[in-house]
Amino acid sequence: MNDKPVSTYEAAALLSVDISTVKKWADEGKIKAYRTPGGHRRIKRKELVEFSKKYGFPVAELREAPHKILIVDDEFNVRENIRKIVERKYPGIEVFSAEDGFSAGKILAAEDISLLFLDIRMPGIDGYGVMRQLLEDRRLGSPHIVVITGYPEEGMENKLVALGADQLLVKPFGVSEFTDCLKETGIIEHSA
Repeated sequence: MNDKPVSTYEAAALLSVDISTVKKWADEGKIKAYRTPGGHRRIKRKELVEFSKKYGFPVAELREAPHKILIVDDEFNVRENIRKIVERKYPGIEVFSAEDGFSAGKILAAEDISLLFLDIRMPGIDGYGVMRQLLEDRRLGSPHIVVITGYPEEGMENKLVALGADQLLVKPFGVSEFTDCLKETGIIEHSA
């Protein structure tokens, strides 16, 4: 079984309980959870399986799900380059792309996205707006968030972490820098 961590939202869906119940169990230490640098709780699948066995929840529902990545950038070439790298090096990952925050929201609502590569500067709903939506609407999931920007600013990283970002990747970046970042998210166990 893949030990890709799940969010409290995903754990609640797998166990057919409310998300507040999973958070309570985590606070009480009944289910082992850790926090990302962005403050989001994550639970390793192994821990979730052990918890489900101990308390009689059906384990069959904890099958490994395919990873899905969403690339959100208003530059077509950036989206395409990232898509090509992911599809070539990690063929088991499903890749979605959006050119703006509005389109990203529609995909996040429809798909269980594991990892979000998110540009900050976009017309309309920018990357900050997308992250605020993720914080406000837990139905959109809790993907790992890697912010990509060509315009890093002083203090940006702290602001991004407060909004739930896990990492910052500055454009332009090379293939090895990108794949290292992808591995650091934890959804890739080993390179292809």
